[in-house]
Amino acid sequence: MDAWERFYNSTNGKPVDHTALALIGTNRFYASLWNVGLFDVLHNPQKMIDMQTRTFERFPQITFIPGAWPDYGVGILSSFGCQIKWQKKTMPQVSREALLTDEDIKDFKIPDPHQDGFMPWYLQTLRMFLDQANSLTGNTHFLWSFGPGELASYLWGSCKFLGDLIQKQDLMEHLLEKVTQAIIVWLKAQHEINFSADAILLTDDISGLLSDQLYRKCLMPFQQKIIKAFPNHLIVFHNDTKSNHILHSIKELGIHVFNLGKSTNLELAAQIFGNNVSLMGNLDPLDLLIKGSADEIIEEAQTCITLAKNNPRFILSAGGGLNEGTPLSSLEALIEAVEI
Repeated sequence: MDAWERFYNSTNGKPVDHTALALIGTNRFYASLWNVGLFDVLHNPQKMIDMQTRTFERFPQITFIPGAWPDYGVGILSSFGCQIKWQKKTMPQVSREALLTDEDIKDFKIPDPHQDGFMPWYLQTLRMFLDQANSLTGNTHFLWSFGPGELASYLWGSCKFLGDLIQKQDLMEHLLEKVTQAIIVWLKAQHEINFSADAILLTDDISGLLSDQLYRKCLMPFQQKIIKAFPNHLIVFHNDTKSNHILHSIKELGIHVFNLGKSTNLELAAQIFGNNVSLMGNLDPLDLLIKGSADEIIEEAQTCITLAKNNPRFILSAGGGLNEGTPLSSLEALIEAVEI
């Protein structure tokens, strides 16, 4: 049984030979792993492809999510009008939001992924990945996007967005409706290129910062619109903010896999989700996977497997994306932990 089959079977409640292992791979992780300059990776798509391919070949026991990924981080937000700062040793940063006034939100236009900002570069890099698909076996299943809460927060500012969900509900509903439409357009543009993709990674870290009432009213309906637009895709939902209070709502979201953060109670999540939705998590990606010894990682991994015993679809993972400084030995320890 290969890594993807093990992962896929887990999401469907089918038998597996041992606990599935899946990790969100980021370019900051890949570059660090192989001692490649991050700035060079972001400006040379072939280096990005070679680096990711090397990792997939080195660790066939792991499902990397979203697999082959033109990971430019927030760089694509230039398509929405954000000012992006590209730096030598870090992923790009938003230096100015796209939307500065209420009128900006009212006049918001959905970007064309084929013409506007950095999205065309992302799509061209995706084409380059797929041109070398023979070396990416099992790693071209996913499309990717920010979720509506995360995208709205980037465009309007996270503090303003959280406050205005209460103070300017109609305006924020308009913004969320627009970004939701934009996300669907963005995912469909990726699917036109990677037409065999059958899964989506949707990241919406803002979710856990809302009360359950506010989440269900203001954000959850827009996440569901995206999910319903892709009824034939397996949905992996990532939210690594503390989310104990919204677990019942996430269970009803319509996803297949919930990648929960380290601060969310895995045992509680397993009790709530039962055999309905796969849990994917939730090892500490920083203190443990970067600084921990192999024995510590194996011990914590087995603890996670035990805590998740009420979720028979459990997938071992980090409670967030892999970070710069995560060594080869940490991944080797995770493989040992699930194969014991």
